Amino acid sequence: MQRSTLRRRLIQVAAVSSLAAIALALTPGFELHAGPLRVSVHSPRHLLMLAVVSAIAAWAVSLAQGDDEGPPGPRRWGRFAALSGLMVVGLNVLMLAQPSMPTDKFYCMEDRPIGKGFRHVLNCDSGEFMALASAPASVVSRRVRQSRPLSFVLAYVISRPLYLIPRLVKAGPYYPLAPEFVAYLIINIALLILTLVIFTRLLDWSARVRDGTELLFALVVLGVNDITKLFFWTPHVQVYNLFIGCLTLYLIVRLIERGEPLRSRQAVGLGLAFGVGLLIYGSFLIPLLCVALVQVVIYRRLWPALVAGAVSLLPYVCWVTLIFALTGTFYNHEIEVYRQFVWIADCAKLGVVACPPKAIDNAWAFFNTGAPVMVVPLLLLCGCRIAGYIWPGNTPVPPERLRLIGLAIAFAFSVTAVFLLLMGYYVPRLIWLLVPSVLLAVTLELRALRLAIALPRRWMFDAGLLAASLVYVFVLLERQGPYN
Repeated sequence: MQRSTLRRRLIQVAAVSSLAAIALALTPGFELHAGPLRVSVHSPRHLLMLAVVSAIAAWAVSLAQGDDEGPPGPRRWGRFAALSGLMVVGLNVLMLAQPSMPTDKFYCMEDRPIGKGFRHVLNCDSGEFMALASAPASVVSRRVRQSRPLSFVLAYVISRPLYLIPRLVKAGPYYPLAPEFVAYLIINIALLILTLVIFTRLLDWSARVRDGTELLFALVVLGVNDITKLFFWTPHVQVYNLFIGCLTLYLIVRLIERGEPLRSRQAVGLGLAFGVGLLIYGSFLIPLLCVALVQVVIYRRLWPALVAGAVSLLPYVCWVTLIFALTGTFYNHEIEVYRQFVWIADCAKLGVVACPPKAIDNAWAFFNTGAPVMVVPLLLLCGCRIAGYIWPGNTPVPPERLRLIGLAIAFAFSVTAVFLLLMGYYVPRLIWLLVPSVLLAVTLELRALRLAIALPRRWMFDAGLLAASLVYVFVLLERQGPYN
């Protein structure tokens, strides 16, 4: 069977399976009796699995088919974003069929069965996010999210038009805050699509060669993972960890590629953008630090770094001043409860005898938290590097771009790791800020390995990566959590 025909058949299977899964989700199901044979189908779980597998396989066949056709043409970013969005939604709908939560201890999550083998896991912070998105002014009294005002103001703005949908308002999930719930879902989908687009633009920039199945593998990992499994359907800010990791890489590459430091106007613009980001999520400090360090380390220019840093603080200072004027106090939950970064000052107060053991304990806690998340990506990178020595080939990345993107990966990984270490609050979901850097290196290694394999035998590489992508998805689906 030709690849084009196979791809068409797979797309047809995915479409029919998706429609059948939707029909089963909206109806009680059916029972078929034919003599002694009885078939009962009530859950769309297996049909959804078939749809997801068929769609991913169709994309893999499309990439393998394009691999035979010479240099790439211009990418249709609208089509790519639409396909990426469908993949992201499909994969994360499948994750709703995950096992039930363990009951041995409290995980700050609520397990809500939604029928037909599916369940929704809601983070305990989500009620606060939805309530603030419904009434942002209540942040004056509901102080836990006072340090992240735009995290709920953005959802408030998006939710207002949703109140024009009567069925959503009257019977939507988590009534009466259904529009706010959907607003956060829209934000999460948009963030993941932007994440995939940014990552793909980095790969496109690295070398003008056609995409292979290594791109699909990377997009699957970014589209569904430990973060999205628990936070895609949850009003929260954790999906920003994936977006920020890719954004950091992209900014470093673009700033070094331009070959000159930022002008004052550009520094002001970036500073304002990061200032807005800091009002959403504190980890926007990471790309801000990287931008500043590129100016200082690469270009030996301090002024653009100072301008970007100072301007980025203005929105936050204005917000803090407003809250002080209204209430006389300002509450930062991350500092007051988790002692993020200020633990260093707390440690210094302990003295030269007690402080070093505390710092060492924190370093070990960071390592022990990060190891379960990073061990597989790092081992995969080492395996790809070893395979590259065994099957050497001419890398498609020009030497100057190879050095630049390697520098960007090292820069982003190092700054992020130091940032997380100094934070003093260690949970696996934050470690995912490091994953895009390693994943980009893995994808580039896989691309070089694919091109080193002779074309008649390249199908084995494509089949292997497709199988690895599907195994990854189903292992993620079948295991509990991760909960912390």
